[in-house]
Amino acid sequence: MKKVIALIMTLALLTAGEYTILKTKGIVKIIAGKKISPAQTGAKLDKNNFIKTYSDSWAEVRLPDGSTARIGADKNIKVALLNKKGRNKTTLIQSLFKLSKKDKYNMTSPTGVAGVRGSEKGKMKFKPKFAGNTAESRKATVQELQQGKILFGKEQYQQAIVKLKSFIKANPDADKTGEAMDLITLCYLELSQYQDALKAAATGLNKTDNQEIKESLRYAKITALFFLSRFADILTCLEDTPFAENSNYYWQAQIIKYYSLVNTDEMRAARRLKRDIQSDCPDTAIINKIAD
Repeated sequence: MKKVIALIMTLALLTAGEYTILKTKGIVKIIAGKKISPAQTGAKLDKNNFIKTYSDSWAEVRLPDGSTARIGADKNIKVALLNKKGRNKTTLIQSLFKLSKKDKYNMTSPTGVAGVRGSEKGKMKFKPKFAGNTAESRKATVQELQQGKILFGKEQYQQAIVKLKSFIKANPDADKTGEAMDLITLCYLELSQYQDALKAAATGLNKTDNQEIKESLRYAKITALFFLSRFADILTCLEDTPFAENSNYYWQAQIIKYYSLVNTDEMRAARRLKRDIQSDCPDTAIINKIAD
């Protein structure tokens, strides 16, 4: 009996300080950089990994302190944020990001109208790409931008990136390049490739003079920084170029700023900002989400 107890204590010590997958149901993926693999029971996780669950799926993870965290369906959460407050923060920022992209792209295609809204799937048949330096070939490259939009709406993000990059390569100075880079940035965010999202956002900001697209790219940038736990960089970005109060992204950015202040131990400023959000924000859904 003493040997059994000793063995249990040894195993407990070996697993202390680790993140371990205890149970999964349905489709659950582990994202480590650009590597995506199925979650396996007993697998050890790095704090910088992400756990992505799909519809009708969940995962249970043992945390370094011995407690457990359950991740519900349709989540994409950084392992390091798997304490209770961290899960709430991650879910909130994800919900704000999804809200910011909802109804973002409604476009008319060469062969019909396709509504691209969040996860709704636009349906469209495409004509083959034309060859040669002709009006048809130029039209075909523009069509790649339209295809990229529809693939984004269908949540086929890798395919969308390929189409959008092809459009940019053929039209490096086109007016629509900034729009294409905005979409590429959003695709990388959805794929949890946050470093790539930062690079795409920086490129897009240098490619466009469209203020609406610039704001979208700036918001995507601070969202990527949040998931990379670069909270001080977020505060610097928002101090250098704050969102105007009439911006579509102002209150979402204030939420990210609040959590960045909390994570940099600037609690007095965080409490002051929280009071401002709760008293001035016109969106009750955001107010309810930030309430502890």
